[in-house]
Amino acid sequence: MIRNLQYSKEQVSWNFRQKEVNVKLNNVIFASEDKENNYIRIDSGENFETKKVYLFDFIGNLLMSYDIEKGHMAWKYNSSEKEMDIQNLLQVGYFPQKNMFLTMYQGKNREVAAFDLNGDFLFEVIKPEGFEMMYFQEFKDYVSVVCDGDDSQVDKFGRRRFNFQLNADTGYLTKEGLAY
Repeated sequence: MIRNLQYSKEQVSWNFRQKEVNVKLNNVIFASEDKENNYIRIDSGENFETKKVYLFDFIGNLLMSYDIEKGHMAWKYNSSEKEMDIQNLLQVGYFPQKNMFLTMYQGKNREVAAFDLNGDFLFEVIKPEGFEMMYFQEFKDYVSVVCDGDDSQVDKFGRRRFNFQLNADTGYLTKEGLAY
């Protein structure tokens, strides 16, 4: 694992295997470690609004980047450069251990499409009735799509945000429980 992850507006640094890694970027908002997939996620933008996201491996190699405004994604897979454009891109969930990434984009509603790491389309995620898909979360055994429910989905305590387990073969979502 890494140690000493630090970031400023123009730089992100961390220590990995006795070496310091420095990445220079513009307008860094936040940096975090994804321990499940072993990468560093860096969000950049202005006024604390993420416009670009960069994913680096622990030794400092760029794994994937995406530009929300342009809808452009670029990543490396099996030593080759891949690119894709998604209109009205909102976010990308990168899950290399599961050979998949998810793209959330604004269509009629928030919509999600899954692709393998080669960039081949896998499936469209079917949104649960009465819910809106909000973001992705990864657990040890599965990927979850966190959804906000409409007024008919509120529990007795007023909570409406739930985790839905994604079936990685079909794209179907199964309600798991509350999301925090």
